[in-house]
Amino acid sequence: MASSAPQHPTDPVGTTPRAIRSALLPEEVADFDRAYQHALKTAAETP
Repeated sequence: MASSAPQHPTDPVGTTPRAIRSALLPEEVADFDRAYQHALKTAAETP
């Protein structure tokens, strides 16, 4: 019998910002950091 507990979606493995950043070339990290901080700021300002 199937469990009645609700199933919550999870992010695919390797898609966290930390995982993405660790897979970048060293010269790409600064651009990623800037873009990520901009996205966080934009999200925080969005109602």
